[in-house]
Order: sequence, then structure tokens, then C-alpha cells
Amino acid sequence: MTTRVWIAYEPLVFREALMKVLGQLETVEVVDSAGEAVDVGVFRLAETGMLQDFFRHLPLPQAKLIVFSAHGNRAFIRQPGVTSWKEVQPFGMPQLMAEVLLTPARGSKK
Repeated sequence: MTTRVWIAYEPLVFREALMKVLGQLETVEVVDSAGEAVDVGVFRLAETGMLQDFFRHLPLPQAKLIVFSAHGNRAFIRQPGVTSWKEVQPFGMPQLMAEVLLTPARGSKK
């Protein structure tokens, strides 16, 4: 099964780059919206470096959420079905790819 990833990262040039890189992974399918049974959601962290309340209330309880800084210095990750967030420092492309690849697709055995 493939892991479905929704990339809602801004600005557009970053989102397109992430879509290209992650979309080339054999076990990943990049989707256009959250309405498609998303396994992972990828978002940009605010310039303040703090997690915005918006992310705490996203209606994606069964998806892993990854919110990271464009500077690569910080990320917050919420595991599927969990309400708490883990802070990760630093956070770059290797960490993003590992988080996506380690997320089982819905319906697959963990």
C-alpha cells in the first residue's frame, strides 16, 4: 500500500519541490487535498517558530502531521490518533523523508 501525503506547504515553490521529491518515492502518493484519506499532512511552521493553534485543531485525527520551518531548524510532529506534538530540532529533508516513509498507509498492518 502507498502512503498518501498531502503537502499544504507555502510558498508554492517549496510545495512544488516537496511534491516532486516525495512523489518520486515508490511507496508515496502525493494527493491534492485532505479529503482523500490522508496518511501524512505537511505544513509550514510560522516565522515565530511556534506551533499555531490552527494545527492543533485540524480535522485529520488519523493522519501524521508534520509542521516544519523553512529554515530547517525546527519541526513539530503529531502522530496519528494522538493529540500531543513532538518537537524535532534540526529538521531537514532527511528527517522529512524518514517521517513519511515510516508512516504506514491506512489499512496496512503496523
